[in-house]
Amino acid sequence: MSAVVEPGRENRSGAAPGSGAWVAKAAALSRAAAFPFGIFLLWAAAAYFAWVPRPLLPPPAEVVARILDLSVSGDLSRHIIASGTRLAAGIALGGIPAVGIGILVGMFRPFEAFVSPTLRFLAPVPVLAWMPLVILFFGIDEAAKIALLAVGVFFVMYSATSGAVRSIDNRFIEVCRLYNKSVGLTVRRIILPASTPTILDGLRAAVALSWIILVAAEIVTARNGLGWLLWDARTFGRTVDAYAAMIVVGLLGLASDILISGLRRKVSHWRGDFGGL
Repeated sequence: MSAVVEPGRENRSGAAPGSGAWVAKAAALSRAAAFPFGIFLLWAAAAYFAWVPRPLLPPPAEVVARILDLSVSGDLSRHIIASGTRLAAGIALGGIPAVGIGILVGMFRPFEAFVSPTLRFLAPVPVLAWMPLVILFFGIDEAAKIALLAVGVFFVMYSATSGAVRSIDNRFIEVCRLYNKSVGLTVRRIILPASTPTILDGLRAAVALSWIILVAAEIVTARNGLGWLLWDARTFGRTVDAYAAMIVVGLLGLASDILISGLRRKVSHWRGDFGGL
């Protein structure tokens, strides 16, 4: 006769029910923190023992204190809002058309033949090579920075979307044709659900690229934002501010990547993708 375990009683291992998940999460967090913590210790040692001249490598404590000072004064939030607004606008203006065109290219070969050669011709051109033309057309105002971001996002998202549509199992499309389903219904029920995980992978790459483009654009044509803060620090020799700006950009990029990765896991749980060993 099997024993009945009373509610709340610990299991045979002595751990409370559900504690295994918390232990796994804690272990994963520890592994993720080990490498940056090691870099932090190496940085602190290099600054303390003056392996690198202090003006070039300030102690990490000074950089953290400067980030806190910028946060308390409100300067940091002002720069983050300026950069974040540009980033969101550029991703929207470049990403939405890219997804639409990518779906059309993936679904219809005549449309692919019409637009694909031109897009493949333009795609290898570095985004920053567009900067002189963008400045000529839009000046150095907000439109120029957003346009550069949109160009960079467009080609990444277009490539990811068209490839995602073409990788869908053709049998699903044949079933829709067999039952005379409309193109709109096929897109809603088959194309979008099946291609969304790959599109989100493209979005991750596009957002990472967007941070690079944004900082470069703000260095050239801005009077606020994290890129401007970085360049202003360099101009006036405020090395601590430069490191602070770099760390903030890195943290924001990491946060956006974690957010998109979590969303991708939620929408692709049905696929059973390989999650690594």
